[in-house]
Amino acid sequence: MGSSALPLIFYSPTSSLIVTPDSPVFTGETVNLKCVIESYNSWRWRIDRTYGWTPEWRYEWYKGGNNSVMLQTSKRYTVNRDTLTIRGATESDQDQYWCRGQRDERPNSSQSSSVYLNVTDLPRSTLTVTPDSPVFTGETVNLKCVIESNSNWRYEWYKGGNNSVMLQTSERYTVNRDTLTIRGLNESDQDQYWCRGQRDERPNSTQESERINLSVNAASSSLLVAGVVVGLSVCLLFFLSLLLMWRYKKNKDQQRNINQTSVPNQSGEYQLENYPLQSGSDHIYDDVTEVNKRDRDDPEPFLEVTYSEVIVKKKMSVDKDDTMEESNDVAYSEVIFWGKLSLLVLTIILHHATDQNYS
Repeated sequence: MGSSALPLIFYSPTSSLIVTPDSPVFTGETVNLKCVIESYNSWRWRIDRTYGWTPEWRYEWYKGGNNSVMLQTSKRYTVNRDTLTIRGATESDQDQYWCRGQRDERPNSSQSSSVYLNVTDLPRSTLTVTPDSPVFTGETVNLKCVIESNSNWRYEWYKGGNNSVMLQTSERYTVNRDTLTIRGLNESDQDQYWCRGQRDERPNSTQESERINLSVNAASSSLLVAGVVVGLSVCLLFFLSLLLMWRYKKNKDQQRNINQTSVPNQSGEYQLENYPLQSGSDHIYDDVTEVNKRDRDDPEPFLEVTYSEVIVKKKMSVDKDDTMEESNDVAYSEVIFWGKLSLLVLTIILHHATDQNYS
């Protein structure tokens, strides 16, 4: 009795899915998914009388888990035989993907295992403006671009809305890495500004920063008036200070001349012998020798007659410095009074000009 031959058993061809670039991918990137079916020539190719040698497998692409959706070429997806291309990846593209090969002959199907595509946001860019908008014509403005992951970024600066123009260092613009400086603002600088970072490695770009509207206003006339008032007030204060210092110096010189004329023989203190008669009144009188009271027996009564000088002077302190100190206090008081008055007037004027500007 002859033995029967056992049937040959072939395994279905295996499929694998390759993702480029490697997951995770970043928003805005282009992703390619390639379906690779086990390479047997008899399975992969067949001759067609019309088209010649043609691929034997028809590739199908699916997205999702249990409720998978078959993908077709669309605005963002392109199905090109064994390759699925996703352009401008977003968070909605984060999901499971798998492919399957179909053909008319046996084996007629080959399915890959699923691959999870992880989509991550690009690093954020933040734009700050100093001073705060609105700014005024003639001012200097600094715009700074801050990237949350600061690593080997090249900063790009743009001006405008839909048709943005990339800014470069020029006569009025200075691009210094993460800072854009605009000097001598004018009304033509009023526009939208934004920035982003670029580099060679992944992710090779950051998100665009929020667009900031730079508002440029003409310099306020009240500010000009306030500047003029401040200048005039400072000049007036300086003039009053000079005038009071001149008066102080003049009073000091006059006091010194009076002291030197009235008391020629003093050295820090008044000599008591110059004032032989003291009284409680405000005047000091020196001794007067009368001729008629001299001795009549004196043979030369008129040869030794002495006339003393009579000094009528307001009573002064023994210490010369006390008088001078009193005079000095008066001069300093005048300087302080007029200085405070000028500052008070200047403060009132500035406060009034500031209120007009904000109103």
